[in-house]
Amino acid sequence: MKKFFFILENFGIGGGGSERVIVNLCNELSKTNPNIYIVSLTNKGNFYKNKINKRVNTFTLPYKNSFFSIYNLYYLLKKNNPHIVLCTSFHTTLFLIFIKIFITKKFFLISRVTNNIDQYFKNYKSFKIQLVYLLYFNLLKYIDKFVCISNGLMQELKQKTKKKYHSKITAINNPVDEEDIIKFSKAKILNKNYLKKNFILTIGRLNVNKDHITLIKAFKYFLFLDKKKYFNYYLIIIGTGNLFGKLMSFIKQENLQNKIKILKNINNPYIYIKRSKLFVLSSIFEGNPNVLLEAQLLKKKIVSTDCNYGPSEILNKGKYGYLVKEKDYRALGLKMYFALKKKNKSISLKAFRRRNSLKVITSKYYKLFESF
Repeated sequence: MKKFFFILENFGIGGGGSERVIVNLCNELSKTNPNIYIVSLTNKGNFYKNKINKRVNTFTLPYKNSFFSIYNLYYLLKKNNPHIVLCTSFHTTLFLIFIKIFITKKFFLISRVTNNIDQYFKNYKSFKIQLVYLLYFNLLKYIDKFVCISNGLMQELKQKTKKKYHSKITAINNPVDEEDIIKFSKAKILNKNYLKKNFILTIGRLNVNKDHITLIKAFKYFLFLDKKKYFNYYLIIIGTGNLFGKLMSFIKQENLQNKIKILKNINNPYIYIKRSKLFVLSSIFEGNPNVLLEAQLLKKKIVSTDCNYGPSEILNKGKYGYLVKEKDYRALGLKMYFALKKKNKSISLKAFRRRNSLKVITSKYYKLFESF
C-alpha cells in the first residue's frame, strides 16, 4: 500500500485545531491502510499524542525549533519513500518544497491551508513570517494540491494565485469525531468549582486573532445589561498562549477577576462545552474553527463574530446561531444577552454528519489521494 505522511509542527501545545484534525483523520485512515505516518517536527507539545491510534506510525524529531528538523526530515522521507506528503502550515510546506526539489524519489505534496491568509500575514509581521509569505507564493508550482478548510478560504486562495493553479485548489471541511466528543462530554466531573456554575465559554489559543480583549469587554457589558438576572454568570476562557499575562492584567484592570477564569491545559474541554449556557467565539479571523463545530454537535447556543472565514458557513449565515461584526464589544455583549433569552437554533444531527462527520471527510481525503 502507498505511504501517506502528515507533517505537524508538534502534537499540540495545550490543544490546537490542526493537530486534532490530523490525528482524527489519521486514526480513521489507518483502519484500512497500515502505512499512515505522522511526523512532529519538534518535541515541544504532546497534547494529542496519547489520542493517536497504535495503528498510526509516529515520529517525533528532537528539536525545539522546526527549522532544525529539515535535515532529519529529508532523510526520513528519503528512507521511507512516501507517495503523498501533507502539511498544515505555510512554513512546513516550504520545508517540504525544498526537500522535494533535492530528493531523488519525488512525492506528491499537499498544502492544507487553515487560516485567513491576508489577516494571518498582516497580524504576524516578523521578518520571518513575511519571508515565508514571499517564498510560499513564489514556489506554488512545487505544490500538487491545496486543501482549504472552508469555501471562503478557497476563494481567497484563488484570488491570490494565477488561474493555472485554480484546478489544484479544493475545499474540504474539518472532520469532527462525534463518538469521542459525546463520550468525553459525559465524563465524570473532577473539578466541580466552575462546572456547577452558570457560565459562558470560549476555547482558543491566547493570541491576537482570537481577540479575547473584545470578549472580556463584551462580557462586562453583558453583565451591565441585566445585573440582577446575570449576577451569578461567569466567563470561562480555555486556552494557552503568549497573551496570558496581558489578558490577566486586563481582567484585573476591569475588576472582573472574580467573574472570569482562564483555564490552561484542560484535557477534556467537552465537559465544559456540554455544561456551558452559551458558547462564544470572538475571533477577528479564522479558517474554519473546530470549536464552533464541537459546540454545534453538543447542541449549544452559539454567538460568533462573522469573521473570515468559517463562522458564517458553519452557522449557515445565522440560521444555526448568532453572528456579529468583529471587534464590536457592545454588539457581541448584546447578542450574548439576546441568545440566552431565546430558544436554541441548532443544526440537525443528520445535516451535521453529512457536512462534518469523520467518515465523510475521510472519504473526501481518500478521493483526493486517489486522484494522483
